[in-house]
Amino acid sequence: MRAQFVRGIDPKDSMQIGNKHAREGQKMIAAFKEIDPTLEPRITDDKNGSIEAVAVSVFIEDKVFSLIWIGGEPDYYWASWDYHESGKKGDNDTFKKLEQAKQRMKEYLIINEAKI
Repeated sequence: MRAQFVRGIDPKDSMQIGNKHAREGQKMIAAFKEIDPTLEPRITDDKNGSIEAVAVSVFIEDKVFSLIWIGGEPDYYWASWDYHESGKKGDNDTFKKLEQAKQRMKEYLIINEAKI
């Protein structure tokens, strides 16, 4: 078997081997840390549901800020914020690239004046 390397893509992703959930989780944790190194993101991996998903969330006061990878064809990223327990609603958007979701998360954190 000959390896096929694609520029700009993790070799394990291009060969479809290894733990993609763990790699996506680490990428999203790094995205939160790039926004603000003091944030303490938590990871949730959903392998048993009807969809493939990994969520990384930060809880600040009464709000939760999340970056979520949704696996499938094609994969996409979801940036969202919401109130932790109240009935109020937050906001969310989906993106094809993590970099776009990270930028939206930065905007959400600034809009909500959360630690940035």
